[in-house]
Amino acid sequence: MYSHPQPPYGHAPLSPAVSLRSPSAVPSAPPADDHLASSAPQPSSMYPPMSPVAPRSGSFSMPPPQYSFQQPAPVPAMQYQQPMGGAVGAPIAVSIAPNVMGVTPPMAPGGPMMQPRSLSFSAQPPQQGYYPTSPVGGPAAMPPSPVNRHPSLHGGLGPVTPYSGPQVAPMMPMGANGVAAPPPSPSSVVELHFRAKNLKTADVFSESDPFIVIYLEEAARQWREIGRTETVVNSANPTFTKAIEIDYFFEEVQRIRLEIFDRDSSSEALTKHDFLGCVEFTMAQLMSSNGQSMVLALLQSGARHVSGISGHVVIDAEEVSSCADMVNVQFGADKIDNKDGWFGKSDPFLNIYRIKDEHSDPKQAASWIHVWRSPVVMNNLNPRWAKVTLGVRTLCNGNLSRLLKFECWDWEESGRHQYIGACTMTAGEFVSGERVSMDLINAERQLRKGKKYKNSGVLRIVSIECFKMHTFAEFLRGGCEISLVVGVDYTASNGAPSHPTSLHYMGNSQFGQLNEYQSAISATGAILEPYDHDRRFPVYGFGAIVNGAVNHCFPLTFDPTHPEVEGVGGIMQAYANSFPFIQLHGPTFFAPLINQAATIAQTFSQPPTPGMPMPLKYFVLLIITDGVIMDMDATVEAIVAASHLPLSIVIVGVGNADFSAMDALDADGKLLRARSGRQAVRDIVQFVPFNRYRSNPARLAKETLAEIPMQLTQHFRARGIKPNPPLQRAGTEMLIAAATSAAKSPVATQRLENSANSSQIYQLK
Repeated sequence: MYSHPQPPYGHAPLSPAVSLRSPSAVPSAPPADDHLASSAPQPSSMYPPMSPVAPRSGSFSMPPPQYSFQQPAPVPAMQYQQPMGGAVGAPIAVSIAPNVMGVTPPMAPGGPMMQPRSLSFSAQPPQQGYYPTSPVGGPAAMPPSPVNRHPSLHGGLGPVTPYSGPQVAPMMPMGANGVAAPPPSPSSVVELHFRAKNLKTADVFSESDPFIVIYLEEAARQWREIGRTETVVNSANPTFTKAIEIDYFFEEVQRIRLEIFDRDSSSEALTKHDFLGCVEFTMAQLMSSNGQSMVLALLQSGARHVSGISGHVVIDAEEVSSCADMVNVQFGADKIDNKDGWFGKSDPFLNIYRIKDEHSDPKQAASWIHVWRSPVVMNNLNPRWAKVTLGVRTLCNGNLSRLLKFECWDWEESGRHQYIGACTMTAGEFVSGERVSMDLINAERQLRKGKKYKNSGVLRIVSIECFKMHTFAEFLRGGCEISLVVGVDYTASNGAPSHPTSLHYMGNSQFGQLNEYQSAISATGAILEPYDHDRRFPVYGFGAIVNGAVNHCFPLTFDPTHPEVEGVGGIMQAYANSFPFIQLHGPTFFAPLINQAATIAQTFSQPPTPGMPMPLKYFVLLIITDGVIMDMDATVEAIVAASHLPLSIVIVGVGNADFSAMDALDADGKLLRARSGRQAVRDIVQFVPFNRYRSNPARLAKETLAEIPMQLTQHFRARGIKPNPPLQRAGTEMLIAAATSAAKSPVATQRLENSANSSQIYQLK
């Protein structure tokens, strides 16, 4: 093990566990086969449930929202009420406005006095002693340092370590008249595939469980993680299925760094795993190499000689095509060889490989790229695998003349899987369904048995259907809107808003400095705002006492019938004006907020009418929180129930809490399963720790929203919804006249101010 401060690593889950329950001994997806060096011949934490509480109702008065962004009024001084005895960990009651009724609404500087509005609501009474209190007034969280790396080609100096020098922002290239030039377009998009040979063993009684972390060098020798492979269990010679896409710029020096680790736990923190080796190379070296494939030596930490080599890594590159065709396919097999003797049956799984190009030798293992692996079917000689959707681009990179190889293996817990047999066909034959059954041939058994050998089983294509995957841009051209719903954490662990160390502290707003909640709202909202035509967004809070009762989903307008505000500026103002009317409390419950967002999304989830275009709308729920979820079971149930709706959930973790439980919700590549047994229809959750991107709001927005296009297209495809016909804009002269008229209206002026305010906020950060 090694120890160093954790750099801003990525967060793609690599654990094979699918659900929040204890992992089964039977894998949902098998570890990768040892295709390069195999025993087979070369072929052709849960929280306890809360006790129920009685509902309460109440009413109070508050001002209607003012949508232009202005500096918030001074927040009243906080009052702390420490329970008798002062026991460590006892809850601290944070009182901001003890008597909401009758409070005179604050007046924003330069703005009119807001008129009160009445509201009735139902909530539950506060619970006592349910969570440990974070001490208020602790040290402010410091932004993570960029990581520095020695410019060695083969390895550098071990795992990345923080760089303590000044942070230098990359210069924006300037065009004519001093205007910033547009970013350069990549020469092409390249897909990187990885294999490894003879990795050193970090485990005592078994082979290592390796995975690769991939970094791209940015300015000033700073490294940014761009992806991770899956974990291959018990293998010194792993073949990784997950490929990494990268924009290739011919005119730039793009340095890539690979670090290989032995997985020791389900944690995504690299400090929890054994470092096996590292290597660096440039994209120019890879793209100019023979066959665009390189074999590089992995070096251990600090090693620079042959004695320091800890294995080799094979990197293959291929330009990505723009093919959008997909296939729904179900595989089966009959009478496969039994590899488990008299007292068992084979545990088969399938691997699919594509040949590199038409000039590659099919007899050479290095000529094949691993593109897909099936789950394991346990103890079955006539398996039927579940239906799966595969991209034609993944299978053959859009080239239907490519040769595909289908291998059947018997899974072994040790990782030394036993080869059963293989068959080949072109991608065109596979996609068209021309060949529905093929003999699985084991060349060694065929040579040994001679004419008596028939096959080692028969692979069957039970069903196959080819269809076009509509793109994200096609849905947007057809008028699909994306609307933001915001949820803000008002639990006491955030700290008193009047204290500079509080995550809700807004005392530096006049200097253009936003707190972490404001930064997350501004960065994400600035991206999503243009995609909602009316630019009205519901905003909610949770975990606060409102009018004497804990409320886990209350609108920041304090009007349940009108929870929406105007633009990102309206969100920022509603957040800033909320504190005089709430009291920080807890616990951290997500389920009520997720259920509320699901209710909103449900109204846009009606089945389509054949032949009739329907308005399409997709929702993104942004939850900003500082603590650990206290209703995990209910939250998982809510996520699973909402997975069939036009909804994605983005969780941004602020502060320095332990967010490891969030990784269970962000089930990338897997489907979330609730304790009730219900399984999510699709993955709809993305978790991003704010500290990782504190100094770069643009990167924060990119990471939080990166999965939205894919999740949107997955949802509409699953429901059989196609993009509407492209909207046709009106004539130029008509648009100019309409814009001139609209610009003179008070509503447009207000909206323009809000938009300018939100843009200013974003730029100041």
